Amino acid sequence: MYSLDPKGIWIAGDFGVSKLIPYEDITGISKINLAESILTGWNLLKPGLSEAYMGVEGDPLHVMMIETKEGRYLLRGDDLDKFIAEANERLRSYRAG
Repeated sequence: MYSLDPKGIWIAGDFGVSKLIPYEDITGISKINLAESILTGWNLLKPGLSEAYMGVEGDPLHVMMIETKEGRYLLRGDDLDKFIAEANERLRSYRAG
């Protein structure tokens, strides 16, 4: 569903379509709890959210949100915590370099 690349994060969408999100476009990467977000009134369908890239694997109540200058992407998958830690480390390295 997603993988790290030296230039950014590849995300796989519907029908085998993949997209590279360059590190320079990423403003934040975080894990969110969908149930908590719904209960607290966070509107997941506000403009800028790309549902086309929401995966189907992993815990259905937790997703990774990649925020960019143009919008947001929600991704589900296995071992989100590990991937988010690695992605944030690469993002920090990119910004430092």
